Amino acid sequence: MKRPLLFASVAVFLLSFNSCVIFQAARAVQGIQDALTAESDFGLAAGALPTLIKVQEGLLAASPEDQGTIVGTAQLYIMYGNAFVQGPAQDLPSREFEKKRSEDLRARNLYRRAFVLLEPALNRKAPGIVETFRKGQTDKDGLPAGAKAMLARFGKADVAMMYWSAASILAAFSIDPLDMRESSIVSLAKAFLDRGLELDPAYDNGTLQDLAVSVYGSFPPELGGDKARAESAFRKGMEITGGRSPGLYVTYAATICVPNDDYAGFKKNLDAALAIDPEANPKSRLMTLITQNSARRMLAHAEDYFLSIPGDGAVPDPSNQ
Repeated sequence: MKRPLLFASVAVFLLSFNSCVIFQAARAVQGIQDALTAESDFGLAAGALPTLIKVQEGLLAASPEDQGTIVGTAQLYIMYGNAFVQGPAQDLPSREFEKKRSEDLRARNLYRRAFVLLEPALNRKAPGIVETFRKGQTDKDGLPAGAKAMLARFGKADVAMMYWSAASILAAFSIDPLDMRESSIVSLAKAFLDRGLELDPAYDNGTLQDLAVSVYGSFPPELGGDKARAESAFRKGMEITGGRSPGLYVTYAATICVPNDDYAGFKKNLDAALAIDPEANPKSRLMTLITQNSARRMLAHAEDYFLSIPGDGAVPDPSNQ
């Protein structure tokens, strides 16, 4: 039976962000950002986002230690890398393996670029926190020595920074789980997730819950994986979003249904994601459409995840949607 590589499903959370990004930059570019997240034409969005990134970088150059601007710039790197580099690469045929690998590495570089921006801000908040997790010597709480006190320095105002730091680490890690640059700080990503859930469990309309489903559902127990916590996070996310987040359904299908060999649940959840009307939340139209593309892709390649598919195994072709 074909199965995703260990932790590969962690990448799904990047296609599951239910409200695109939390833009915190200057008012001068707010209108552009809003127009982007509401866009329905992928080509227009893909063409506009690099320009917006450069504008954001200009703002960052003027205020290099402003936390909101740092987080806003990192968000855009991650969004572009996932939605318009790594995502399309998933649709490439197997004969184009080299091109797919090249695009994956390009996406990883964008995710790493995001973390390079975020790391100094993290260390300003809690000096030495990244290096402490890289060393990995755990105490009785299962964290590196002194890490608990460091994490306590992060408050509710820092949840966005923690969330996007975790996203950048996990996104890069999912492309190459054997690369020590990310694998040495995966535990930091999980620690930020746990701290964020403590401080603001409803953050960004359930985005943290979506990430929790992916992390707790994908990780093995020795790295903090916990299927019961993943199920609980899914229920909490559904409560927060009223079942209107396609990302939650996609993440659940990938991280819970696939390992359980539950094709019926897999299809049910992906169908639920596809049933959501992108016009119901125009401000998040672009990310809803991107997430639904991911759902179609997974349905079209269901045979990659399951030994057998009930009935004739027919699945929809994304190109016909």
